[in-house]
Amino acid sequence: MKINDLTRINNGEIVKESELKDKIDEFLQGNVDVESEIHKLLQEEVLILLVNESDDPISIEAYKNSKKFIIPVFTDLEEFNAGIIKLNFNKLNFKTKAFYATLEVIKEYGKNQENFEAITINPHFQNYLVNKKQL
Repeated sequence: MKINDLTRINNGEIVKESELKDKIDEFLQGNVDVESEIHKLLQEEVLILLVNESDDPISIEAYKNSKKFIIPVFTDLEEFNAGIIKLNFNKLNFKTKAFYATLEVIKEYGKNQENFEAITINPHFQNYLVNKKQL
């Protein structure tokens, strides 16, 4: 997957270095005081997700043998590229593409999906979960 394959939203602005990733790192190291900053940054930053040909997000099963699903999202291209390999998304037998999306776009999609449970940010590395109600 190449950078030119990415669909950009947010007026075509290229995703900058993610502050969100740094704040999640702080949280995972025990600084729970940054959780409100994480949720604020989620509202501001553009995330990257993998979608199929119909532009539906590629998801992972929330629980074993469940219809509930979680949407993996990535904070930047470095995490996206590492994540699709680690999660074996690069071995899917259908066409996919990267898609830039704001949290609003993801929330709107989730509203119409009864089995949508949460997003997981950088699931291969940080695996920070934000459930549907927190979005």
